[in-house]
Amino acid sequence: GRWGTLLGLAPYEMETLTTVAALAKTLSSVIGTRRMLLVIDDAWRIEDALAFQVGGVNCAHLVTTRFPEIALQFAHDGSTVVHELSEDEGMSLLARLAPEVVASKPGEVRSLVGAVGGLPLALTLVGRYLWSHFYKDQPYRLSAALSTLQSIEELLRLTQPASASHTAMPAEAPLSSLQAVINMSDQHVAKQAQDTLRALSIFPSKPNSFPEEAALAVAHTPVETLDTLADAGLLEGSGAGRYTLHQTIADYARLQRTDTLVEERMVSFFTLFLATHATDYNALERETDNILAAFQIAYERKMSEQLLRGVVTFALYLEVRGHYSIAETQLVRARQAALDAADQAGLAFTLLHLGRIAERRGVLNQAEQLYSEGLTVARQSQLRTTLVDLLANLSEVVLNLGEYGRAEQYAQEGLDLARELGDQQRMCVLLKSLAEVIDCHGQFERGDELYREGLALAREIDDREMMCLYLQN
Repeated sequence: GRWGTLLGLAPYEMETLTTVAALAKTLSSVIGTRRMLLVIDDAWRIEDALAFQVGGVNCAHLVTTRFPEIALQFAHDGSTVVHELSEDEGMSLLARLAPEVVASKPGEVRSLVGAVGGLPLALTLVGRYLWSHFYKDQPYRLSAALSTLQSIEELLRLTQPASASHTAMPAEAPLSSLQAVINMSDQHVAKQAQDTLRALSIFPSKPNSFPEEAALAVAHTPVETLDTLADAGLLEGSGAGRYTLHQTIADYARLQRTDTLVEERMVSFFTLFLATHATDYNALERETDNILAAFQIAYERKMSEQLLRGVVTFALYLEVRGHYSIAETQLVRARQAALDAADQAGLAFTLLHLGRIAERRGVLNQAEQLYSEGLTVARQSQLRTTLVDLLANLSEVVLNLGEYGRAEQYAQEGLDLARELGDQQRMCVLLKSLAEVIDCHGQFERGDELYREGLALAREIDDREMMCLYLQN
């Protein structure tokens, strides 16, 4: 009816148009050959979008919708995904809406752009809210407003009418809150899909992504439910077999999640994932954020056994990739979990890897202390393989500290034990350690014998890394 009025149809003419088809035909006739861009905003059904596809050959149509399927049906290959704004673009939008605020509090404002994931509606609401609380003579009001927006609940509920005094904000009806907008899509899907959305909010939000098999296991749902959420615009695809949740949708769903079994399934899935992908570093890299999220849940819920198992497996990857701070945080937690559970093997392992991190950082005295603590635990519990590793690392550290006698003692003990175990890979490492110590004593002939023995063993087991190290010496 509004389109008819704007195009000049009289009220009595409108009264005779009792069907959508009749109205569409009349509007097309009235438009005729005029050049017009017809905007069909927020279409929820393809039938509604098609009903407004009126006008002649000189007309173009722009449809906005939250449903990818509607866009594809309406425009085919002419559809375009409107992505969220980048951080800089978000700052530019807020600079238009609340310029003085951005100028005075750029750091705080930039963090808000990240908190809402660059969503234009959210940024508009934030900009309006901050502008309404900006008073040059009362800076505490702006500080209070920024503090309020640190709360996810407040961000989702935020709604603010336009200010007639600000030219960048058209005077119009108040905008809906983010919560209300997301809730419309949420209520559009069945309860199973709603429950799945809440479960998926346990994964870190965009730009992180998660694999389909993890989503199905954690949400305990069939794959068709993921399709339903994607069709509703609540879940995004992120490459083959992967999905992601926008920050604001994840926040909305997370606040409504009540099923605690979701957390247990998250921890269980990634504990098993680590066990089956321990040496697949590409897979571990893809899932790092999800694995760390599972560790955080295990830590907070005191799931000590799962935390220890997971960290023990993941620590070597973190160490090799140089993620020392992350590894240290997780290993300290795992060490406490091992102490709580009286798990001597886990305790010795965490001390070994904490020592390696300290050694790689060059904090040799700390590394020596950690290795020594681990050595005591390994001896008491007869953890022979871990004992060999601790002796090898401790030998190297005390050698670098200039204590050649102790270094030789540790290397020789480790080598003897590795021979007893028949562990050729560890023998290869310790032959090199012992040879280096012997060189430092000036016993070059004996050192050369050890190097040659180690090189032959490295060739036998096809350890190319150790072969390179031996050839360097």
